[in-house]
Amino acid sequence: MIGRGIVVLLGCLVLPVAAPLATAQEVAYLDLTDVTPRTDVRHPAAPEEECALHHICEFFKDEVIGGDVAAGDRRALRMTLTWMDKLGYHDGDQAEFEVMIENSGEVPIDLPSIPHLADLQPADDRAVFETTTFGVSIELKWPGGETCQIGALALFGSPAHPGTLVRLNPGEWVRLRGRIMLSLLAYKAKKLPPLAESEGLIANSWLRLEQYSPQVGGLIVEERNIYPHRFSGDPLSVRILPK
Repeated sequence: MIGRGIVVLLGCLVLPVAAPLATAQEVAYLDLTDVTPRTDVRHPAAPEEECALHHICEFFKDEVIGGDVAAGDRRALRMTLTWMDKLGYHDGDQAEFEVMIENSGEVPIDLPSIPHLADLQPADDRAVFETTTFGVSIELKWPGGETCQIGALALFGSPAHPGTLVRLNPGEWVRLRGRIMLSLLAYKAKKLPPLAESEGLIANSWLRLEQYSPQVGGLIVEERNIYPHRFSGDPLSVRILPK
């Protein structure tokens, strides 16, 4: 059901239909530019009397467990920002981008491919469920190696929902086109070089296993990082300016 919906909701998803080729190839094109992600997770409502008594009707608890990739991990992803719709943006602008997500490691890797977390939740709004979350981030990069995220989007998938994961064999890639709002909030909170000294924009990523536990009145999310080795392509010469 979900796999059938991806073609409609994402606009274009092309998967290989022939036997795998010996040479590297593009295995999917994901266009999210006209998609509104469905990400609200349902949970049992808090009783009105408890709401009135404690003045807390909603809660959300989030926890990230684990660090970066192990040195011997044979998985690796290269994220290359290949296109943006302008050469310059101001803080708060909307931007369209395209990124190439390549398996540069030695083993296959399964990546989430839909933007709709809500589609993965069981009908029972009390049931615990798990997903894999793949984040694509756009970051400023400076010559000294400093980086700062200024925008991101997330994709979700689960082996329990056919059609929500795409497998990349070594050397294969996916092209992703999306739309994000650019924000300098994180930049302003850090001591980083001036914006004018940046080399431009790069793409980066994160990969996590997430368990969602709906509770009466809220939600508990446990996250575990499962990063592969991550690399970024050359910076795209794009300037970001404060308003």
